[in-house]
Amino acid sequence: MKRLLILLLLSCMLIFIGGCKARSDHDTQDKSANAKTVISTETPEQINDVTESKYLALFRLDMTLEEVMTILEENDIEIINEIENTRDFNAWDWGNKDIWTEEVSLTFDKDLLLYAISFDNDEPAPKGIKVGDDTERLEKAYGQNYKLYDPEELVRLGYIDSEDVNTEVYEFSIDDYYFQASATNHKIDSWGITKYKLSETMKKNKRYLNDQIGFEIEFPESWDDSKYEVVEDFDVIKVYYLPQNRDIEKATLFELYIYGTVEEWDVWWDNGGEEEGLPFSKVGICNGMVIVASGPTEAIYQGREEAAVDARKYDEMMKDLGKIFDSFKPLSGQGMDRDMDPQAEVPPLTDEIALQLRDEAIDVYFTVFSAGGNECASFDERLADEEFFQYYFCKDLNSREKISEYLERIFTESLVQEMVESSVVEAQDGRLVYTIYEVGSLLNWDEAKLAEISVNETDRKEFVFRVPDVDEVMESITLRFLYEENKGWRLKDHPVGYL
Repeated sequence: MKRLLILLLLSCMLIFIGGCKARSDHDTQDKSANAKTVISTETPEQINDVTESKYLALFRLDMTLEEVMTILEENDIEIINEIENTRDFNAWDWGNKDIWTEEVSLTFDKDLLLYAISFDNDEPAPKGIKVGDDTERLEKAYGQNYKLYDPEELVRLGYIDSEDVNTEVYEFSIDDYYFQASATNHKIDSWGITKYKLSETMKKNKRYLNDQIGFEIEFPESWDDSKYEVVEDFDVIKVYYLPQNRDIEKATLFELYIYGTVEEWDVWWDNGGEEEGLPFSKVGICNGMVIVASGPTEAIYQGREEAAVDARKYDEMMKDLGKIFDSFKPLSGQGMDRDMDPQAEVPPLTDEIALQLRDEAIDVYFTVFSAGGNECASFDERLADEEFFQYYFCKDLNSREKISEYLERIFTESLVQEMVESSVVEAQDGRLVYTIYEVGSLLNWDEAKLAEISVNETDRKEFVFRVPDVDEVMESITLRFLYEENKGWRLKDHPVGYL
């Protein structure tokens, strides 16, 4: 009997202990399911310091500018600066917008969607990384699967100016975004999250603009950014091939430079220049100056074993030069003549240049008020009001400022203001819309002849042209120009008058 009692007591104890253990395991699982995963680092202090910036909870990538502004206001976060990148037209982020606060920097693309959130202060990154930490902590927190941009590559991308600055960027791919940390001398000095790889955001714009001479050209999409560089001087640009083999020298692809005035070119051409066969060719005219292109004078890589791979790539790129020269387009006067000749108060405006400016004015106007921009979705996707044929502007012209800046390339400031403020550009649902302009021309401007210069003042000129229509009936059309300081010659009248 006593033995049976002991067995019963032992059974109860085992059941009790087992039940407690099961209960304990269940509680542990519940707690671990709600806990954050902590990757161990070297010291207990670092293990416990895994709070991330509260601003990552407030903002998320792809938020609209309007949503971000609302959050900033609701949380009393003061904006210290707002910047639109118009510094370098040839940069990938040209036209993008930055909002700076004391705590966080927010970067928006041309569609005004948030694509980067950056910090250079004590705000903690996910997994406890902070500015001032050694880069060793990055591997311990995020692992060894990352892209490292060394100083040489950062110079090539244009992120830093010199390899003497021992800067590196660590880039980790995390779900649908990238975590990037910049470090100098192996100490983290900034970090952030972004939708894009650094190599993508530092890409060159294939549409190259030179506002010193006053022209633009288009590089082929097939040209890898790391394979060429553009070096600008006062009156020349030089484009070089950058070899894969860093032990061999770079090679000239082509140069664009100023030959002289139109009159100087014509004199040379009419006096035997056409027959001389010189190693340059005329590609266009900017502000009365003839721009010529020249290629390399020697096959620099030919026959060199160490340059065999680069020789093939170099030859491939040389085949594209004709397309590049064909894409040449003047920027309708950037004050180049002033820079070249301090005595010249205003650059010359001939009837030939006047007709070129007229052609460009038509192109600019139709780009804005017919196409809606250059970087566009389909018309069906941009339809705003079918009844009134209204469409949303494209992403490169989605603000009044961008529209004005584009139109001011060729029209006077007062005319642009009138265009933008007119009923053609209306705000709808917080976005800008326009009614497509689809009027064509019955005039043959290729056969236009100068009749007279009715106004010939220093900063104002009016050219009267005789232009035939489709029935060869001549019409008189006046083109009126005003010189605007630091801009150049601009058309004063709406282009519907000289289609």
